[in-house]
Amino acid sequence: NGDGTSCLIDYESEIQPIFNTNCTGCHGNDGGLKLESWDDLILGGNNQDNYPIIAANHQDSFLWQKIKGKPEPVSS
Repeated sequence: NGDGTSCLIDYESEIQPIFNTNCTGCHGNDGGLKLESWDDLILGGNNQDNYPIIAANHQDSFLWQKIKGKPEPVSS
């Protein structure tokens, strides 16, 4: 559930460094989706229809869909 009680993954030491190395060059302070912290990630980007993370539902989370190479939803 993200609070560190139900998993052994530490966001700050294990996940954030992946974003720092691979993502924050484009998804930093320039607007849009920011991936510089957990709080930024949860807030989402400019497109509020695609929150990157849906708590307890990784399969429907936009970030997971992008990692798996699924096509982006078509906007109406």
